[in-house]
Amino acid sequence: MGKTSLNLLLVGGLSFLLFLLTACPRKGRRAVAVTPLPSTAAALLDELAADQLSYTTLALQYKATFIGERRQNFTLRVHILRDSLLWLSAGLLGLEGARALVRPDSAFLMQRLEKTLYYAALDTLRQLFPAYTLSDLANLLLGRWPTGLSHLPWTWDAQSATLSAPYQQTYVRATLTPNRPLHLLQWEITLPTGPTLSLAYEWHDQPIPTHITLTLPSEKKILLQLSDFNPHAPDLSFAFRVPPDYKRRPLWVK
Repeated sequence: MGKTSLNLLLVGGLSFLLFLLTACPRKGRRAVAVTPLPSTAAALLDELAADQLSYTTLALQYKATFIGERRQNFTLRVHILRDSLLWLSAGLLGLEGARALVRPDSAFLMQRLEKTLYYAALDTLRQLFPAYTLSDLANLLLGRWPTGLSHLPWTWDAQSATLSAPYQQTYVRATLTPNRPLHLLQWEITLPTGPTLSLAYEWHDQPIPTHITLTLPSEKKILLQLSDFNPHAPDLSFAFRVPPDYKRRPLWVK
């Protein structure tokens, strides 16, 4: 994949629950029992898959930073129509630099400065990450389990709180919180050439991650800080008109 598409392909979780100590006036305080995590990978996957964010439409906005040869700050807007459309727009000071649209079978990236439209079948993007549906891709952003990955031969290591599985010629690892509330903390994909692509989450006061760090194999980073979370947002726009003078190129370049 070209540098441009990798930089912009970004391609919810639970609110933190506080386990409080219950006070008894004459018997002192006793701790609330903590439910242990499942002991097998299959049981853990069932629990993760059952915890899906409820929405039909969703609007997100992030304060974003790209760290590469130089540091660039920008705003990222994301509109999601569940299982149908994933729309992204990146810009600075009201000027849009790039716009992306992912449909159930295809993905498009429009670069304003280059006047270029990049396109790809969604199947080809699985060479970057083995997500199988558009909702799986959305879940990578929302911190939820992509159910299309559940069929992989996962191994659960309770001591390190990690799920690991091979996929084609890569190795995928998901790190979870070691206790409840159960959250995804990080995805790591080890490539055949050695470098790793990672997606790390921080959880605070929202039902989705408030901070996301995407680290590319080149060690360049994209930092996302959640500034607006609007589930069931009405009248979302998915505008994607391509000017006739734009060049057209495949998104995936081997």
